[in-house]
Amino acid sequence: MKYSTVIFDLDGTLLDTLSDLADAVNHTLSVFGKKQVTSDDVRRFTGYGAGYLISKASGVSRDDESFGEILDYYLKYYREHANIKTAPYPGVIELVDSLRERGVKCGLLSNKPDPAVQVLIDLYFPGVFDFVSGEREGITPKPDPSGINTALSVMGGDKITTLYVGDSESDVIAARNAEVAFAGVTWGFRDRDVLEAEGAEIIADNCDELFAACL
Repeated sequence: MKYSTVIFDLDGTLLDTLSDLADAVNHTLSVFGKKQVTSDDVRRFTGYGAGYLISKASGVSRDDESFGEILDYYLKYYREHANIKTAPYPGVIELVDSLRERGVKCGLLSNKPDPAVQVLIDLYFPGVFDFVSGEREGITPKPDPSGINTALSVMGGDKITTLYVGDSESDVIAARNAEVAFAGVTWGFRDRDVLEAEGAEIIADNCDELFAACL
C-alpha cells in the first residue's frame, strides 16, 4: 500500500449526515425565533465546526451574549437526534475494512463535536478506528493541523505515508498544514470544483477510486 495510515473526515466523507444536521439546526432556530435555513445552506456552512455552523445559520455573532445559549441547545439536541436519517455512503464500510485487512492504520478526525462523533462511530464503525476524535479540548478545528498531528502521534503514523480523506476545503487546507497527502471525495458536501480550486490533487468519485489511490 502507498499509504500506511489513512485518516478520514466524517460528515460528507463516511456518513451522509446532512438531513439530521439540517433538522437539528432548524429545530434550534425555531426554538429561538430565528428564520429557517435550507439544506443547501447547512451544506455550505458545514466544515468549520458547530460554532461556525450555528453562527452562520442563525445570523448571531459568536461575540453576542445569546450565542452560547443557542449553541448549547443545538449541541444537546443534535447529539440526541444524530442518527434519525444519517447513513453511510455506499461502499465506505467495505473500504475501511479493506484497508484494515491490508494492515493500514485507520483514524477518524472530524470537526463535529466529539460527543456526537463518538455516538455515530460506535453505531457504524465499532472498534474499527485506531483514533477517533471530533472537536474537543486540545483539538482545534480544521483547518488547524493539530487534530491530524494528534492522530498521528497516537497512531504512530509517519507523515510521508499518511493520507487524509475529506470532502471540503477545510480538509484540504488541514492536510496541507499538517504536511500530509490529501484525497478529496465528490459525494459529500462540496463539489469537485471547490476541491480543485483549493489544490486537491487526488479526487475520487467513488470508493473504488479512493481505494485505488491508496495502492
